[in-house]
Amino acid sequence: MIGIGVIGAGYWGPKHVRNFSELPGARATMVADLDERRIRAIQSQHPGIRTTSNYQDLLNSQDVDAVVIATPDHWHHRMTLDAFDAGKHVYVEKPMTWSIEQGREVVAATAKSGKLLMVGSGAKTSPLTAKAREIITELTSR
Repeated sequence: MIGIGVIGAGYWGPKHVRNFSELPGARATMVADLDERRIRAIQSQHPGIRTTSNYQDLLNSQDVDAVVIATPDHWHHRMTLDAFDAGKHVYVEKPMTWSIEQGREVVAATAKSGKLLMVGSGAKTSPLTAKAREIITELTSR
């Protein structure tokens, strides 16, 4: 069983917790967020899930194998590097970083860590978006 930690319990964080709780072979084990209201909401929706206001506690947890970073964009770079330093696999929402330099740093850290990195693409790669692209291409090529 793969233990998933979710950093950020705003809009997408609870959705990630729910999705991982429905995925065979994985379970959300811990959520980190600074906002106590969000922590209480997660606890009420997912009784028994561990929570913390310090994401480093989540990264130090032995039952967290991979992390989802669902925080404001400016934290993605730092938290991704910290997760690799803690030996975790990472799924980070878009954008991965705010600059090319930060992107290069994350790519190098990924290679050095030997862990997997996945960057969310949001709706850009959904089946609905692909169908819309197909329709627009067809209509504009007439």
